[in-house]
Amino acid sequence: MTGKVSLAQKAFDEMRGDSVDTKVGEIIRYLLCADKKKLPVKKKDIVDAVLKDNSPRAFVLLLDRAKDRLKEVFGLKVVEVELGKSKIKAYFLVNCLPEASQFLDQKADFPKMGLLFFILAHIMMNQNFLSESDLWAYLKQLGIEKGSKHATFGDVTKLITQEWVQQLYLDREKKSPNNVTSFEYHWGERAKHEIDKEAMITFLAEAHGSTPEAWHKQFKGIFDAL
Repeated sequence: MTGKVSLAQKAFDEMRGDSVDTKVGEIIRYLLCADKKKLPVKKKDIVDAVLKDNSPRAFVLLLDRAKDRLKEVFGLKVVEVELGKSKIKAYFLVNCLPEASQFLDQKADFPKMGLLFFILAHIMMNQNFLSESDLWAYLKQLGIEKGSKHATFGDVTKLITQEWVQQLYLDREKKSPNNVTSFEYHWGERAKHEIDKEAMITFLAEAHGSTPEAWHKQFKGIFDAL
């Protein structure tokens, strides 16, 4: 690890000050642009786009500067995740300002985010996972049928199985019991960072005519595991 850090430092030191600022700015713009689509950015894509004329070894230190600037100027936190079985490094942005903890209030697309909120809540209440069949059974109670377009949400199948999975709000895990392929849903990494779980517990408790304290006690293990 020390060798990697020293190589990164050497590559970083070889860059001129104005070049460092330019590259940091390009990393910031790249991350902000990707964040508009709420898609994680692979490390390789940033390196290929920003450091093609410089040593990619400087990436880790340039990213550290970009992280600091994003937090100070934009109030954004860079979250690092590993994608898929190959553990590919990727990054996405979340708002770290205090008022940003209210998940629904910060989203322009309120109806869809409201639906996502209820799906995540249902997953949490079901021991932090939900089979695809159980998910659609739940959505059917809300008047949402699999394979049909909804007047408010549009193509919900695509929204759940593709868009929210790609944006890391949902994790869709393939299961093959007895050679029968099925899928299971969990909270995605973005949801874990963006959702105010305390607010979710309070909302669910009030919706069920209970108290947050009672729900915290009932779902403590599940709550802590997210």
